[in-house]
Amino acid sequence: MNTRSTEKVLANIDKGAVTTIPEKLGNVILRTDGRILIEDVIKTICNYAGVSRELLLGHGRQHSCSYYRHNAIWLAKKLTGRGVGEIGRRFGGRNYTSILYAIRQVEKKMVSSESLRKELEFLVEFLQSHATDGDG
Repeated sequence: MNTRSTEKVLANIDKGAVTTIPEKLGNVILRTDGRILIEDVIKTICNYAGVSRELLLGHGRQHSCSYYRHNAIWLAKKLTGRGVGEIGRRFGGRNYTSILYAIRQVEKKMVSSESLRKELEFLVEFLQSHATDGDG
């Protein structure tokens, strides 16, 4: 997803038109036990951002992939209860300092960016609702 696409999605979130986003995400999580796995976060972000798994987990530094990678790492830490070491292994073998850096970057940006906060709030709600309801 390029910057313009991201801006359009965020504009739709701002307008309350988030009904189109779940269609794009599809049924990426079929779990009914209430757990959210790192893999669930990875699949959701790949579908949401329109990026491949390889690009998300790779070591590219392009803004488009690092932006979504950092968001996915933040979501994984917030929702899975896993440590930074395990998250790092699942995100392309990154060390714990890289994971901590990503988490801190997202938290710092959330302070000044309402659109980022809304985007992440939506993704948290999506992941939580799809992990707990039996509807997928």
